[in-house]
Amino acid sequence: MEFLVAMGTGIVSKLGEMLMDPVTSQFKHLIHCEKNINKMKKELNNLKDRKRAIEGMVDADRRNGHHIAPNVEHWLYKVDNVVENELRKVYDDEFVNKNKKCLNGLCPNLVFRYSLSKKAGKMAQDLVSLKEQKFDFISYPAPLPTLGSTFTEGIKSFASRESIMAEVVEKLKGDEFNRLSVCGMGGVGKTTLVKELIKILEADKVFDEISMAIVSQVPDYRRIQGQIGDTLGLKFDKETLQGRAAQLLERLNKINKVLVVLDDVWTELDFELIGLPSNGQCHKGCKILFTSRNEDVCHRMISQRNFTMPVLSKEEAWDLFRDTVGGHVADKAEIHNIAKEVANECRGLPIAIVTIAKALGNKEKHAWEDALDQLRKSSLTSFSEMQEYSIYSCIELSYNFLGNEEAKFLLLLCSLFPEDFDIPIEVLLRYGVGLGLFKDLGALCKARNRVHTLVDTLKKRFLLLDSNEEECVKMHDVVRDTVITIGSKEEHGFAVKYDAGQTGSKELIWHHSAISLVFDEIKMHPKRLQCPNLRLLQVYLKRREPISENFFHNMSKLTVLGISNLCIPSVSSPFRLLNNLCTLRLEDCQVGDISVICKELRKLEVLSLAHSNIKELPAEIGKLSLLRLLDLTECNDLDQMSSGVLASLSNLEELYLRVRNFHWEEKNSILADLKSLSHQLKVLEISITGIHILDLELKSLVKFWIYVRDSTTLSHGFGRRGYLHPNILKLNGVYHKDIKENMAIQQLLKKSEILNLVDVKQLENVIYELDEEGFPHLKDLSIEFCNDLKYLTDETVYASSCVFPLLE
Repeated sequence: MEFLVAMGTGIVSKLGEMLMDPVTSQFKHLIHCEKNINKMKKELNNLKDRKRAIEGMVDADRRNGHHIAPNVEHWLYKVDNVVENELRKVYDDEFVNKNKKCLNGLCPNLVFRYSLSKKAGKMAQDLVSLKEQKFDFISYPAPLPTLGSTFTEGIKSFASRESIMAEVVEKLKGDEFNRLSVCGMGGVGKTTLVKELIKILEADKVFDEISMAIVSQVPDYRRIQGQIGDTLGLKFDKETLQGRAAQLLERLNKINKVLVVLDDVWTELDFELIGLPSNGQCHKGCKILFTSRNEDVCHRMISQRNFTMPVLSKEEAWDLFRDTVGGHVADKAEIHNIAKEVANECRGLPIAIVTIAKALGNKEKHAWEDALDQLRKSSLTSFSEMQEYSIYSCIELSYNFLGNEEAKFLLLLCSLFPEDFDIPIEVLLRYGVGLGLFKDLGALCKARNRVHTLVDTLKKRFLLLDSNEEECVKMHDVVRDTVITIGSKEEHGFAVKYDAGQTGSKELIWHHSAISLVFDEIKMHPKRLQCPNLRLLQVYLKRREPISENFFHNMSKLTVLGISNLCIPSVSSPFRLLNNLCTLRLEDCQVGDISVICKELRKLEVLSLAHSNIKELPAEIGKLSLLRLLDLTECNDLDQMSSGVLASLSNLEELYLRVRNFHWEEKNSILADLKSLSHQLKVLEISITGIHILDLELKSLVKFWIYVRDSTTLSHGFGRRGYLHPNILKLNGVYHKDIKENMAIQQLLKKSEILNLVDVKQLENVIYELDEEGFPHLKDLSIEFCNDLKYLTDETVYASSCVFPLLE
């Protein structure tokens, strides 16, 4: 019973408390209304102070390019919403001012007072909660922009570029290639192409990250690391190159698929010192693409595939020129034809096209005509925009960076030839020999190898181009103009070029050491050249006309003279003062009597009369004791050789006797002379009648073109324009027994790369009847009208892979 009473008392007491709490709370809201409102105002001011502080930090971070944290942005929005909207619901100043008595406790409207106090108290708590909200960070760095988005200029779509880009993209998408390169001459657009490639790769999401660094001619490894690190968001905290390299490599290894582009690479780079993966050091997803104007550098950096960028085609060049200058200008009736010719003069080099188009875009017709004149005359140095936009410095940098003085020398020699000329490599050799460039090499064959090596170097640097003509190279006009400018700027300039109709004797400056003259008409050339320091002179004429007797006056230092298509009826007068001449080329000339050459030119080492009309090789030529090369190619009027003339040439290394229908069978003394010097010859080109008279010692031959025919066969149909073709032997109308028994022919068969057998009589089995040991160097075998032939070889005795190991 007591328990029940106690329980009932507790319940009543609890019910009383529960009833009293709400009542007390209601009275508190009524009593503390003014206090709650003041607290709300105070907390509102505190919140505004915090908001101003946060906004200050937000503004500062935004100015630094940071992104504001979403929760901070939301907080600022919420604060604004509370101040602007929620507080009005609680505390309308205008309404409260009308009810001041209520706020002072004199208002009979207890309901209003209670509601206002309750809302103010709740709002004060909310304001405190907002003010005290904590943030881990206000902002964070903005994500790095994609590399492609930083490139402002695009590349116009050209077929010559699209095919390259498509193939590069294909290779980069696959797993087979991790190092690729793009090569080309300076100004051809390599950088523009790789930038467009980057945009394509980013759009296709081929890589997770793409980075790019510009290397330039003197690599700064720290700067390269910085450029790559910046695009990858990597902050280096190491001081040494090796430490930074380790950081960069670690960062690259953490990216699933990454491409690093190294632009404008001039020398082989140490990938390890940069922090780039060497082969096998990084996962397959890390790939490297580099651009260079030196193909050798790409090979040394183990590029698995090199893409060579050509100049633009004529149509592409015009499209680019027209777009750059603006169709509204290029299509004007008075400008259009001139614009087309100006575009053609740029020879497809994008940097020249864009530069000149920009320079002429707002010019009148007279400026266009003047520009065309300058371009045609190759006087681009006076075209100020060419200097302003560094076209010349772009090419000059490639020239200076060659390092090899012989390569520079050879490039200067190439600049002596006319525009768009097919430059014979053999002529470069002969000029170099005359200038003493290869004295340390000894034999001409070794010097020839050096010249070809230098030519390869210049081609791989895109300073020389391939030619469609055999054993020739070409030079881009802009490169040529630049090299001419380089040569003529020097105090004792090596190369200067004067074109037809532009040269008077007063213009031929004394200090020049090499000059090339090209004339349309003989009347336009000067009668006398005042060039006492001249060492090389080259003269071209479009039609044969006489040369002045005083043309070479005051040229005692001349060591190389090349004359084409001139008429020199009296050889003694023009050459009488050229005592130091080492190389003389009188090609395609009407030269008359040449017996006096030996009297005046005792230092000659190279003499070429190719394609000239000489009728006799006089005995006096034998007095040229230093002569190392004699070229009589296609001197088809040649009918007489003085006895002993060849035998007297004790230093002769190379003899070119590709002369049609010379009557060898009547020249027993000449054959004896030829036999006496054959052991010392390194190069022999000869068309000769009758295998029985080819009794020569030819073990020393390195290069040859030899055509042996019977007396009834005319020497034609087996011509050759260039030099240094693979070793050729043609046997026409002879008996196979004579071939087998002739020691000279057997020596030639061992070295032949091209063998042409025509109407070889009684030949049944090539190997057995000609040479049982086979043809170790043969690549091309041609057999015509050998009507008795049954077998090339008997495979029961000889395996074809042994007797024809290189046959193509």
